[in-house]
Amino acid sequence: MTIDSLKLSKRLQAIYDIVPQSNVLADIGSDHALLPIALVLSGKVTRAYASEINEGPYEATVKNIAKYGVSNYVSAVLSDGLSNLEKDVNTVSICGMGGSLIVDILDRNKAKLDNVDTLVLGPNNNEETVRIWLMNNGFEIAFEKIVEEDGHFYEIIKACKGFKAYTRDELFFGPVLLREKNEAFIRKWSNQRDHLLKVMNNINDKKSSNYCMLELMVNLINKNI
Repeated sequence: MTIDSLKLSKRLQAIYDIVPQSNVLADIGSDHALLPIALVLSGKVTRAYASEINEGPYEATVKNIAKYGVSNYVSAVLSDGLSNLEKDVNTVSICGMGGSLIVDILDRNKAKLDNVDTLVLGPNNNEETVRIWLMNNGFEIAFEKIVEEDGHFYEIIKACKGFKAYTRDELFFGPVLLREKNEAFIRKWSNQRDHLLKVMNNINDKKSSNYCMLELMVNLINKNI
């Protein structure tokens, strides 16, 4: 089969676009191996590992790899995070899960990242937590993209080996996203601000710590959109 027979979601396509031309990719939590298969079929990577922690998704990954005829180039791996990461991997992608879980996966096997040049991360939430980990562990944010799909906003972060300090606002909103402030960025944070304002309207004690915290968040959003 060719890549034309494989239809990626808008979010997966954005992740695909961000992955660099690379020798070997490991996709953690691979979701049927669609991303590694697409990257191999297009020639963007020469080899890939599709890693799953549970038997069910692992079996689905094995079947999909066989279906698209890429068994010589994509390997299904039953593994907990990075624990069985091969030494030839130079790009790791971890997407479609919470930011705290992504950080936990990275932190538990930091030594496995010695040969990894690039991380492509797609947290569903807690993006700030991911950026703080990158800043504190020798990865510089090279590129970011925000994708809107089916009413949800997804932030995708590409980080490369390097050291750079970020401000509080850059960590929270994303240094690249904050600089570009595209339409999806404005929509995401406008929606979030409006939601917070509704919550504030239902709080009777305007001097409560909860109200003050929400007010600070609304002011931070207003300052940056």
